[in-house]
Order: sequence, then structure tokens, then C-alpha cells
Amino acid sequence: MTFEMQRKQDLRAFNRLCKRVRTALTSFGVDDGTLRRGDYWIHDDYWGVRQIKVYVPDRTLTLEFVEALRRTLHDMPGWEIVVASCPDDINTPRAEMGLYVRHDVVLDGLIRELLPAHLKTVAFHLGRPIRADDRPLD
Repeated sequence: MTFEMQRKQDLRAFNRLCKRVRTALTSFGVDDGTLRRGDYWIHDDYWGVRQIKVYVPDRTLTLEFVEALRRTLHDMPGWEIVVASCPDDINTPRAEMGLYVRHDVVLDGLIRELLPAHLKTVAFHLGRPIRADDRPLD
């Protein structure tokens, strides 16, 4: 397969996954690119990487939210959803952290001591800490 053919195939898969993610997250609130009024933001620009990034304020990040994302990948083992954890007040500085959600694992890179109480001990379904030997999918 040529590079251009592969890119077109990946773009179709990206668009399909974006639709799935939008559908899966509707019960969790409103998609808002500023995170000022909404509950999450799906960054839906394709950059040639087999992933979608979702920005999530602490108030929205729950076990159910992450599991809903993981289920969207059930037949897409070569793709992942990057969940960027954001403070509820987006003007509050905090170290970048988040999750890599794949069909069979949730790689957890949350820094617990920087999170609010309800996230300090959360354990995601199929979750484990990110290890040095974890490799990006793309």
C-alpha cells in the first residue's frame, strides 16, 4: 500500500473513531473547545497519528468516562485515545498528565498528588501505570 493510500485509510478510520467518541461522550456533557462551559473537548484534527486527543477537566474524569472511550476502540487495536487531564479552572497551572486509552489497556500517567481527592485513588478498568518500555502506537 502506498503512503497516500495508507493516509486515506487512516483518515477514514480517524473520522469513524471521532464519531464513535462523540456518541459515547454525549451522556457526559457538552464538547467545548475552550473547556470554559463544556465538560470535555475532542480535538478532532488528524495529524497523521493514529490517535484522538480528548481534554477532560477533573470534574468530568471518571471511571465511566474512560471506559466509554475504551469501548470505542473495540475493533481498532492500532489506535489510541489520549486523555489530557486538566484542572477544573483552566487558568490554574498544572503539570501535563493523562491517560493513553487503548482497546486492551489504559496506560495511566496521572500524577495523583496533583489531583483532587476523588481522583487520587481511582483505578481504571484494565489500567496500569505507564512503564518505560511502553511504546507509542505510531
